[in-house]
Amino acid sequence: MDGVFRRHREAEEEVRALEAEIAALRRVCAEEPPPEEERPKAINLFQEIPNAQPEEWESVVDLKTQLKQCESDLSFLKKLTGIDLINYSQVTIKSEGKIIPRIRFKGNCSTLEFELEFQLLEAQSDKNQTSRIFDLSIIMESVENSELSPLVYRAEEKGDLFQFFRSLNVFAELYVQRETILKHFKNNEVFR
Repeated sequence: MDGVFRRHREAEEEVRALEAEIAALRRVCAEEPPPEEERPKAINLFQEIPNAQPEEWESVVDLKTQLKQCESDLSFLKKLTGIDLINYSQVTIKSEGKIIPRIRFKGNCSTLEFELEFQLLEAQSDKNQTSRIFDLSIIMESVENSELSPLVYRAEEKGDLFQFFRSLNVFAELYVQRETILKHFKNNEVFR
């Protein structure tokens, strides 16, 4: 009988967490989208991964120019999304005659640090190329937080990075607001 009540409580907690996530996502959806002129730039930045190899760089000046452009692009994406990518690496794996990139990102969103690792499967059809993320692994130190763990598990299950980044951004904003409110009450000795 205890097991039934425990599962019921766990289900209720999951429902509350999902309702909170839905409410937070509705608030984000209600916000104004970025200006029209910024959308194409953001889309291009996400789609273009610099393919230049070191042997293709003509000079140190060219290398410095590319570095400044990459820093500018990262700064723009951080401003647009609130997510700061700190480290990126890619390893190529051969599997069943296919070359599959294994990608790893480290970054943070506000005070929440994360590490992502996934494989990217690309398929070419007659008219377009599609990419699919699989074997997604999200590592976060604060995943023990009961409000954040369902978000992480759901994103890993679905392989949906867009959902993860958007939800993480909302969660980070709410987390900062909550910390500010708690600090305010602590400073005003409300809890003493």
